[in-house]
Amino acid sequence: MNKNTIITAVFLSVLPIMLCSLTGDVKAGTAIDNSKTAIGMMTQEYIGDNIAEIPMIFYDGLQPSLKDYNHKNPEIELINGEIKNGIQQTYNNFNKKGKDWIEIKTYPFTSKRYIQFIITSTVFPNYGTDGSVCSYNFDKSKNKWISIEEILKDMKLTKGELAKKVSNMYASENKTSSITKAVAKGFLLSGKSAEILLEVNIKHKNSEPEQRICKYSPSNQHLIFYNGICLYDKSKTDKMKPPLFCQKYSRNQ
Repeated sequence: MNKNTIITAVFLSVLPIMLCSLTGDVKAGTAIDNSKTAIGMMTQEYIGDNIAEIPMIFYDGLQPSLKDYNHKNPEIELINGEIKNGIQQTYNNFNKKGKDWIEIKTYPFTSKRYIQFIITSTVFPNYGTDGSVCSYNFDKSKNKWISIEEILKDMKLTKGELAKKVSNMYASENKTSSITKAVAKGFLLSGKSAEILLEVNIKHKNSEPEQRICKYSPSNQHLIFYNGICLYDKSKTDKMKPPLFCQKYSRNQ
C-alpha cells in the first residue's frame, strides 16, 4: 500500500489536520515539537528462524499543539498506519499460512533533523530473489514524511533516468549479465547526500535470472548489492534495546 492510498483512506477524517501539518504547524503560532519523537518497535520477535522487526514512530501526543486534534500527529500517524497495514499485515498473513520462515529486518537511523528506517523483507525459500526493501523518512523540523519522488526531484532525476544510470553502471562491470529493470524503493539521507535503494531484475547469460536489492550512491557513483544478511553495518545504525539483528550480527561470523 503506497502513501497515496493511505491519504485517500483517511482524507475525510484528518483533512483539517493534514493541511496544517504540512507546514509543521497545527495551528497558527504553535509549532509541533518533535524533540521527543523517536523510533520504537511495533513488533520485535525472533521465533524459530523467523525475524520480525517492524518499527513505528513514537511522539509526544500531550504537547499543546496537538491538544485540539485528539493528540495525534497526522504525518506520523500516516507512516505508522502504512506500516501497520503493510509490512505488519504481511507478517500476520505469513503466520496464518505457516510457510517456512520470514525475515523482516529493520535498520534505524536518527539524526538531529531526520528519523529514518530501512526495512528488508524476505519469505523463505527465496530462490532467485533478495525479497523487498522500503524506507520511511521523516523530517522532524518540518514535521513531514519525505517521499522518494521528492528526493529524485532534488537530484534532477526521473525514475526512468535513474534506472538507466544504474543499468549502465552495472553493464560497465558485467559482460555476461544485465539489469533489465530497476525500481527505486527508498532512500537514506546522510548530510547533504542521498543513497537510493533499488530492487533490480538481473538477466544472466549462463544462469537463471534473479531479483536483487542494491544501494546506489550518486555522490561517489557506487552500486552495492545486499549480501542477503545485513544491508547496513551495525556501526552505522541506531543502537536499539533489545538489539536488532543488525546489531547482533558480526561480519566475522
